[in-house]
Order: sequence, then C-alpha cells, then structure tokens
Amino acid sequence: MVQIGLRGLGSSRKEDFEAAKAYNSKWISAKEALQLGVEGILAQIPEADKYYVTIDIDCFDISLATGTGSPSPGGFSYDFLNDILTASAKS
Repeated sequence: MVQIGLRGLGSSRKEDFEAAKAYNSKWISAKEALQLGVEGILAQIPEADKYYVTIDIDCFDISLATGTGSPSPGGFSYDFLNDILTASAKS
C-alpha cells in the first residue's frame, strides 16, 4: 500500500503507523509528492497487475477543501491529482 499526499498525522496513533510499517506500507507526504512530481511519485509505486485507488478530501490544499476536518495547508491542486491519476492509468 502506498499513501500519497499526507499533510499531517491526523488522529492516527503510534500503533497505526507501526502496523502500517510492519505491513511494508509507504507514505509520501504532500510536500514530498510535490517535490517528486508525477514521474517521481509513480517510481515509488510497486509494479502490479491491478491497482485500487481511493481519494480522501484531505489530500487537497485547504484553499480547495475548506470544509475538511483537518485544515492544514500544503495539499494538492485538482490538476496535480488528475495528473497523478492519468499517468498511473497509462502505466
């Protein structure tokens, strides 16, 4: 599992992160994702025959999702997320 666009730790407990780490999950913060760019993000995702994608409103910058429960700056724009999804569908 790869989580892309995290802007903070939210309400997760230490045990949640330890369990995800034991499962070999990978986290890419929103800041890191913006620095990596689309191709850099895709390089972090393991090869697979199929992918399951979910999108949480919290990946967007607070200026785009003002009603979110975790108002932190530094998230994605609609275009950036769309570029990630489009590129991942082509690979």
